[in-house]
Amino acid sequence: YILYGSRGSGSLAIELALSEAGVPFRVEDTSIQGAAQRSEWFSAINPQRKVPALLTPQGETLTESAAILLSLDERHREAALLPPAGTPERAQALRWLLFISSEIYPLIEVIDYPERFEASPGTADATRALAKAKWRDRWLLLERAIAGAPWLLSGGFCLVDLYIAVISRWPSGDKEYRAEWLPTRAPRVEALARAVAERTACKAVWQGHFPSPSAQPAASELEPPATRASPPPAASPPPAASPPPAASPATRALPPEGLPFHILDVFTAGRPMSGNQLLVVEDRNDTLSTEAMQQIAAEIGFAESAFVRSPTGGCAATVRIFTTDAEVRHTCTLTAGTAAACMGFQVPQAGHPIIGLSEVVGSGVDASEFAMMTNKGPIRVRRGAAAHQWFASQDACDWLGSATASSVAGLQAASAPRPLSALGEFPIGSTCGLPYALVALDSEAALDAIAIDPTAPPAAFQAQCGLPHGLALYFYVRTGEAAARTRMFCSEGGRWIEDVATGSAAGPLAAHLAPFQGTFVQGSTRRAHIEVKSSAREGARVEIGGAVLRVASGTWAALPG
Repeated sequence: YILYGSRGSGSLAIELALSEAGVPFRVEDTSIQGAAQRSEWFSAINPQRKVPALLTPQGETLTESAAILLSLDERHREAALLPPAGTPERAQALRWLLFISSEIYPLIEVIDYPERFEASPGTADATRALAKAKWRDRWLLLERAIAGAPWLLSGGFCLVDLYIAVISRWPSGDKEYRAEWLPTRAPRVEALARAVAERTACKAVWQGHFPSPSAQPAASELEPPATRASPPPAASPPPAASPPPAASPATRALPPEGLPFHILDVFTAGRPMSGNQLLVVEDRNDTLSTEAMQQIAAEIGFAESAFVRSPTGGCAATVRIFTTDAEVRHTCTLTAGTAAACMGFQVPQAGHPIIGLSEVVGSGVDASEFAMMTNKGPIRVRRGAAAHQWFASQDACDWLGSATASSVAGLQAASAPRPLSALGEFPIGSTCGLPYALVALDSEAALDAIAIDPTAPPAAFQAQCGLPHGLALYFYVRTGEAAARTRMFCSEGGRWIEDVATGSAAGPLAAHLAPFQGTFVQGSTRRAHIEVKSSAREGARVEIGGAVLRVASGTWAALPG
């Protein structure tokens, strides 16, 4: 699991529930004070730009605290986070879980930002006072409902106790409420919160957010930053704990020795300055925040940059991959019916970042095969017969329709030859969630002559092919029984560009030519050599691999400010 949240916010309830369930997870700092909630990558995860959001091992995104808690109970029944279905105890747990989410939680926004709700200018203070009164009245209702000692249910602990404990620490800044009102008027709520803070599975997590059960959170994080009237003041950070909350690039220091980094050429033929470039930074102690990794990727400017993180889920390492604009986060199987849901996402499957990362991670692994944890889940890689050669698998190909010769020819620059007019239709396939039109040519001269007009509108071409987003062109010519030359063009920022080496495009072509085992040589000047293997056009996974050459190594000595 990947939890997007921030210190003292509602995401803490989810973090505690994951700890109680005993499942592997990591927390991505997505605070209002930093830039994370303002970012486009987080908007793609949760369009409301609110925390918490939870990415499941299956690639699903869940939002809304109560819904996430219920989902975790369903997924991990062995943890007994809630009483069994159909029992009176479960009914009461659900009653109070939804009471908190609908009757208590929403009031914190009114208390923190009354100017958004004032009936007329100048009534913000009265609006806040009314919300505070309702807040306290509803906690008194919950106080009377607590039947255990100290838990909500007489039968003992359940995940609703986590929700109560976290939200009882709000609102921020109301010292009288926390120091006097709650302990005297709602002592059962206060005792419950202190008991949660001392639970074995919760203690370290709780202390990472609050130094003590009575500590204040930094601020409620209920609204996207773009709509806030003014940012709330940040509280002092808590002392270090395990696991610690992630820090922003400006507040977390690199170790004195810096972080090792490597510049790799992936899918090479053994000579430098060929194949696809990749930056790999070894951040094995999880020093860098998401914002820092994104800034490093933008600074380097390669198509992708990758970061090696601490191991999770029994894998050799956790790896994260960034373009210059966003993290490569999700996976999806693209079909004509689900293509729209995949807009804007790229897939960490057997492309050049995974092959390059295998070289760096594999240098510390003795086994011939191992797994790396990505945002998609574990991906297994294996060593090839040659030195510095690695392979990984892609999904069986989904065939999504076809592109006509006239629609492809219409993208070419006016000065270019038009070798496509008589070649019919071209299949569109995807093994990684990214669709490619596989355009067959009859000669290497025709391949070399391809010149796509960079200003030709990608959206019009995609609409002609019945796909809403992301359709790219993979031109190829067979040069032997086990060989082909290829070139790939995709749209970026509304313009067509050529990519040097594209493992996600090689997969569909290998499936189309199946059975096939051989080499695709991609590119016109800086060429890449991609090894591929596919046994069948449909229903069979595709193996992609190639050689990795380490062309430079050094130390990353400074974080972006």
